[in-house]
Amino acid sequence: MFLFVPRDALNNTEFTNETVVEDAPAFLELSSPETSFECDSPQNFSYVTNTTDPNFTYIVTQVVSMLRVQAFNLENSTFSQAERCAQDGFSTEAPPANETTTVSNETTTVSNETTTVEPTTPTTLAPIPPAPPAEPNTYVVNSANATCIVLRAIITFNNITYEKRNGNETTLATVSVPIPLMNTTANNTVVEGNCFYGNNEQLLNITFNENMNLLMVFSRLSDGTNNDYSVKQIQLTVRSLDSVYFPDAANQTASITAANMNITSDFMKGQASGSYKCDAKVTETLSGGVIFETTNLQYKAFNSDNSTDFPSDNIYECSADEKSNSIVPIVVGASLAGLVVIVLIAYLIGRRRSRRTGYESV
Repeated sequence: MFLFVPRDALNNTEFTNETVVEDAPAFLELSSPETSFECDSPQNFSYVTNTTDPNFTYIVTQVVSMLRVQAFNLENSTFSQAERCAQDGFSTEAPPANETTTVSNETTTVSNETTTVEPTTPTTLAPIPPAPPAEPNTYVVNSANATCIVLRAIITFNNITYEKRNGNETTLATVSVPIPLMNTTANNTVVEGNCFYGNNEQLLNITFNENMNLLMVFSRLSDGTNNDYSVKQIQLTVRSLDSVYFPDAANQTASITAANMNITSDFMKGQASGSYKCDAKVTETLSGGVIFETTNLQYKAFNSDNSTDFPSDNIYECSADEKSNSIVPIVVGASLAGLVVIVLIAYLIGRRRSRRTGYESV
């Protein structure tokens, strides 16, 4: 359970002084009630919470590190044997008992010449980031007994610049948003949001890869002629530079924030009671030159039912998909026209030959 008072925690008298209470997500189920749990690595818990005040929504990230806890079977206030978190890099298998490995220099003498073989140092391979998903992932936001946002896409962030250890050299990283697994935090992807984020706005908040966060704000268009909507804001937050996605980072505790908080109103524009669809690549440039990229995208916002399916009508399709779809009938039509021409030419040649044969017989 997580408790905080917004007025005190955020040091702003405009916020409410009521206590906000949120249940923390399940962290780990221990194999035995007689063991403790230990985790030195930072663990992030995100909360998107409403209060009784309709004007405020709080997005809070709680970071816990150097954790050691045990709830039962404590003896003399001493922790029992600990189970370690996977992020600390400890194996769950016990090391072999009484095993000693000795590395020594080996000397070989041939014809009064001595060759010394030095012990070799094992080569440590850099971790390889997981490849982008082959199929689109689905992210759903539910609130007030309704599903307001459904987004299906392959999402990738490219050109994330960070500094490497060797001097002032910089390099680029690529990060993909993994698929959320239902009822588990195995891949640390948590989908949250708010169907009443602001005036005619809705929020999608995805926490992934343990220390990264994607925030997307959807907004109804303000022209007053219809209920169309679009993506208004995109923000990526990387709270630390882990060795998987940012190898050889000069400062692993550094953070990166890239955002575009004022996107044009026609970006990923969806139709009321319908959706926006684009199988082709869609990109948007964020601060610092970071590229937000989607493929196989379809989403709907401001939805009022419990369905996660996309309606078959009222679909805004991107121009790139419309061009590719129009190519198919053009190619088919051209092929049929070519076939008709070939048949006609063959017919005329055959007819001319038959006439020539008749003249020769006369």
